[in-house]
Amino acid sequence: MDALNWDLLNDGMGNPKQTKSMLWSHRTPPAMLSGVRETAETAVRAGIRFIQFAVRPEEDARAIDEYLKSLAPVPSPHLDHGRPSAVALRGARCFEEAGCAACHPPPLYTNLKAYDAGTGVGPDAGQPLDTPTLVELWRTAP
Repeated sequence: MDALNWDLLNDGMGNPKQTKSMLWSHRTPPAMLSGVRETAETAVRAGIRFIQFAVRPEEDARAIDEYLKSLAPVPSPHLDHGRPSAVALRGARCFEEAGCAACHPPPLYTNLKAYDAGTGVGPDAGQPLDTPTLVELWRTAP
């Protein structure tokens, strides 16, 4: 959730995407926006091999899995004295009225399905993308 677009080799070159949060990645498969890694466990092991270019013991991958599973959301810094602001409440009404909860229902704020939302360009045009969780969405760029 660094607000950067990354273009990794796991789904081909020339199709950068914003990174998905690792928060709840083990509860909200797939681990990659385009679904090339079915589970977070698979993604961790692929990351060690294809991003770090390393061969590590399985216990290292299990330790990373356990760390990721231990992550918990933190309250938004945009709360007004711990409560949603008037702007946030207006946003919640828009979210409900627009039907966003159909694909982003609580408590995970994703329905774990993939859709072609019409936002893909180049190699991603027409490709279904994972419905990401909206937990800690405030960490991403607009």
